[in-house]
Amino acid sequence: MSFYKREHISEPWFSLIVLGWKKIECRKNHGRFKEMKIGDIIQFLNNDFLQRTISVQIVRKREYSNFKDCLITENLHKILPGMDKYNLNTALSVYRKYYTLEDEEKYGIIAIEFELLDEYLQ
Repeated sequence: MSFYKREHISEPWFSLIVLGWKKIECRKNHGRFKEMKIGDIIQFLNNDFLQRTISVQIVRKREYSNFKDCLITENLHKILPGMDKYNLNTALSVYRKYYTLEDEEKYGIIAIEFELLDEYLQ
């Protein structure tokens, strides 16, 4: 049986997943995200305006020592759609809102590529 977990994701990232543009989620390699495996199901939750969910299935996982290496190696458009028109420092600033350099150095980064399992659910 696949691991099923609800994880919060903020806007605009939730809507970009719903549109099928965001296909990779990068987080610190710790806790639930470290434990997730290929084939596991994640139900992303967003309640910025009203509660919404969408389910995805993990198809690939890669570990990195930092966000910079992750963003350079992975397809930036699949991680942060729209940010690929800016420079790398701008893209890195997105992650600085959520993670400290200390957490990045301590845990490393996990890139989780996924496929949509269902259409947008309200």
